[in-house]
Amino acid sequence: MPTTGKITSYDLLIDGLRLVRWPNLIMAALTLALTRYAIIGPFYTEGGLIPLTTHLLFFLMAGATVLVMAGGYIINDLYDVATDKINRPDKQIIGFTYTPQGASNLYYILTGIGWAMAGLASSLMGRHEPVLIVGLCTGLLYFYSVRYKRQPFIGNLVISLLSAMLIGIIWVTELYNLLEHPEVMGTLISKLPRLYTLLTGFTLFAFTSSMVREWIKDCEDISGDEQTNCKTLAVKIGIKKMRLLIAGLILLNIITLAWFQYLIYHQNYSVTTFYLMVVQYLWLRLLESILSKKETDWHNASSQAKIIMLAGVLAMQTLSIDF
Repeated sequence: MPTTGKITSYDLLIDGLRLVRWPNLIMAALTLALTRYAIIGPFYTEGGLIPLTTHLLFFLMAGATVLVMAGGYIINDLYDVATDKINRPDKQIIGFTYTPQGASNLYYILTGIGWAMAGLASSLMGRHEPVLIVGLCTGLLYFYSVRYKRQPFIGNLVISLLSAMLIGIIWVTELYNLLEHPEVMGTLISKLPRLYTLLTGFTLFAFTSSMVREWIKDCEDISGDEQTNCKTLAVKIGIKKMRLLIAGLILLNIITLAWFQYLIYHQNYSVTTFYLMVVQYLWLRLLESILSKKETDWHNASSQAKIIMLAGVLAMQTLSIDF
């Protein structure tokens, strides 16, 4: 609920955490950590090596990414005040606990700290890529809020790509370090196809599951989007066609996940293979909800999609059991 009366420090803290979508930030941090410590790390320790991306370098890159994401949520709400008045009138923060200027200041502070952390990571690596990656993420989040989210499909694509980049950022950082140490690359070269299978599988899962949730959110927010002239895909083609489109993408997810399970099972990741059956079951439950003859509860479907995304992220941890 919007805060009324005197605004306390406690109000600023709690609503500040809500403003930056703290559960989503925790999921992002978890994705980054598991990519580094549950996927990439074991390939080194398996050969008696230590990952070239140190704990400090990982902390700097992960911290920069999460802070830029937090800023992205703020700038999104700043450009979404009119729509949120219609879609989520009881959850508005900007204009109540935080003034637009206060929220804007918080955006610059978080994004600035993120850039500083990326700059330090670049300095430690002696390369410009960390800053460039964080700059790309910042730019995509900004233009998503200002323009892309009001266009059909392009906004969904940007967010899905950013979700997939959470895995790619850590691997790219490690890869650049690896290229500087050919002797380590030579030791790991035989393991790289197996590593690429895992990274590609989880990256595709992050992309497609995020796209499902984005389309569901478009359906959930269609009323406010129509009234504020946001030309999302749901507004352009209608709920009936969106229902079929979402169902088709869920089926594609189920099929590609089954193929991924087949590949990793034959690489002796049996625990992860069977764990992913839980994710398959969750996809089927969501598909049933989307295709139900009753009117779809889009808010509930969005929550289901988020649970599936979390379950997919947690699958990374099961890989360590099979190493």
